[in-house]
Parts: sequence; structure tokens; C-alpha cells
Amino acid sequence: MTNHYARPSIGDLCNFVSGNGFRPSDWRSSGLPIIRIQNLNGSRSFNYFAGQPKEKWIVNPGDLLFAWAGVKGVSFGPTIWSGPRGVLNQHIFRVVPKKDVEKYWLYLILQVITRKIEANAHGFKSSLVHVHKEDIANQVVNLPPLPEQRKIAEILGAWDRAIELTSALLAAARTRKRGLMQILLTGRCRFSEFEGQPWREVRLGEVISGKKNKGKIVPTNDNGVGIPYIGATAFEGKFLNFTEADNAVLCKPEDLLVLWDGENAGAAAFGLRGAVSSTVVRFQLDEKRVVAPFISELIWLYNSEVRAIREGSGIPHMPKHFETWFKFLLPSVNEQRRISDVLTSQQDEIYALQKQIENLHLQKKSLMQKLLTGEWRVSQNNKGAGT
Repeated sequence: MTNHYARPSIGDLCNFVSGNGFRPSDWRSSGLPIIRIQNLNGSRSFNYFAGQPKEKWIVNPGDLLFAWAGVKGVSFGPTIWSGPRGVLNQHIFRVVPKKDVEKYWLYLILQVITRKIEANAHGFKSSLVHVHKEDIANQVVNLPPLPEQRKIAEILGAWDRAIELTSALLAAARTRKRGLMQILLTGRCRFSEFEGQPWREVRLGEVISGKKNKGKIVPTNDNGVGIPYIGATAFEGKFLNFTEADNAVLCKPEDLLVLWDGENAGAAAFGLRGAVSSTVVRFQLDEKRVVAPFISELIWLYNSEVRAIREGSGIPHMPKHFETWFKFLLPSVNEQRRISDVLTSQQDEIYALQKQIENLHLQKKSLMQKLLTGEWRVSQNNKGAGT
């Protein structure tokens, strides 16, 4: 129930302070960091302003910011600034709560407003969201009393802290795996039972063979019905499906798949079954010499090198004949399996942490729906909650 909740607009609850349009001519190598949208996404690469800033430009740690132009689900929406004191760039508001408005509760409400605005973004370039202050300020919300706002913020803040902690564990697990890849896949660290067995230099094309697929397959988002579609998102564990298989090239779990085009070109995977996109190369392995997990991890390891070559050439895809020039040291099949077991175990930990974060986000979203709408009311005397 929402009895006794006021129904103000967002503009009644806070003030929006605009950033400044800092130009390249304003940038310096020292001074106050210029906080841009990329910095709201975690980047700590700053340009600096060395002049005399206006007070309204100043951002302090803990301030509430709102990027009103950005990519849906990535850079558009609210942020609690956790970086250094700096000056605010254009396309970002500093949001200042008014009296009797809890800042963190307002941040949560702005997250809800963000999803609402993003859901209504349609048409060409719908992933890019650009709004005016009125589009945010005119949104009407339920306003509980200040003590209840604080209690809601405390409850949902616990979920945010759990997400932050688990995300830190995930980052550490990824760093740990990267370190293991660098020493195990290059032979810098060997298992004792294989010491004395030499690694031999080979070209990738000597142990795998494949070609780019020709047919164009259009995936359909059909709630899991149909054949899995192996495109770019599949390399991130996100699958679409399609129902028309007339021109489909199907892969088997033992095939090695390499993404050939796009931002993550060079990503490798195995163990997948489905219809292969024209952006994916399906390789078959010489199973007497290599195992798929080893080669897959090796390609991931050298992906940064491949990306540098690709970006240097100005083309958005893997270099031609990649498999003919990519050379590496190859251990015996048994040692490959031993290395793969270690890396697979580490990857399983990464997947488990990713799933845990996903579940925490779902739990928080459900709680927000209940608590921020007033469907569940929170006791203000610290004795619990009721409905």
C-alpha cells in the first residue's frame, strides 16, 4: 500500500546543476580532474583544468551525478561519484537533494527513472539516450517520510555493498587467471611431471583448419526456443536463438570458434553447439596434437596483441590469414590437458562469481520494486518491516 505517500515530481526533490563544456584548449596536464562520462564508467584517465573554476562546477567524492546523454545501460543515468575532487564536464548534472530528501534514496529513485526513460527510447540509434532536464525533473514519484527513506536506503545499500564486494572478488579472480595464463601457457612455469619434455614452436595453422562461414543468419529473441545462435554475444555467455536453419552452418562442441569481426575480434571459445554466425570462424583441431581448451585460452592470452595489430591496421576484424603467422610454443597433449584443468577451474570460479552478481542484481531489482513503490512499507522504529 502507498497510504500517506506524497506524490511530488523529481524536480520538487532536488536541484540539477549543469557541468561546463570544457574544450581541448582548456585541458592541462595538472590541476583539477575534468569529470567526463567515461569517468562515471570507471575510467581513471583524466584531462585537467588549471584555471579558476566556478563553485557550481566543483564535484566532491560522494556527490550524486546524472549523465543525461549516453549509451543505454552503460553511461546514461545516476552515479554516486567515488573519484577525486574535480570539475564537472558537460552532459552531466550534479544532483543536489533538497531538505528532507535522503541522497542515497534519491539515487535509487533516479535508477528507476533511468530504466523508465531507457525503456521508452526507440527508433534509430535507440541505444543512445539524450534527454532534457525536464524529462527527468517532471517524473512523479512516491515520497515516503525521511526516516523511511533512510531505512530503504540502508536496506538497498546492503545489496549494493554485496555487489561491490563480489565485483572486487571477480576482478581479483580474473587477474589471477590472467597471471596463470601468462606463466602456464608460455612455459614459464612447468608441472614437475613434465619437466624435461621440450615445447615445440608451431604455427596455429599447423594444428587447426577452418574457414569463414558464408550464410547470413538472423537471430530471433524467442525466449530460448529454437537453435542457439553463435554470434558475438555467445562469447560473453549470452545466447540468442533462431528458428530458420536453411542456410545455417552448425558447429559441434569439439570445434574451436574464433570471433572474426567486431569489437571483441580474437575472442575464442569451444564446447558450444548451434548455428554459427558469419562473423565467427569454425576451426577443426588436429586432436593428436592439440586440445581445444588449451588453444582457446592461448588465443585469449594473445588477444591483446591481435587487437593492437587490428587497430593499427584500421580494420574492425582479425588480420587476414591469422592462423598462418601466429606462432607459439606447444607442449605435449597431456601437459596441455593439465594446464587446461587449472585454467578451467579458475574460469569456473569466475563464472560462479558472475552468476552471484547477476543474482544480487535481480534481488536488488525486486526489492526496489517493492520498497520504492510502497508495496512494502518499512518500519521506521528499527523493529522490522511490514506490508
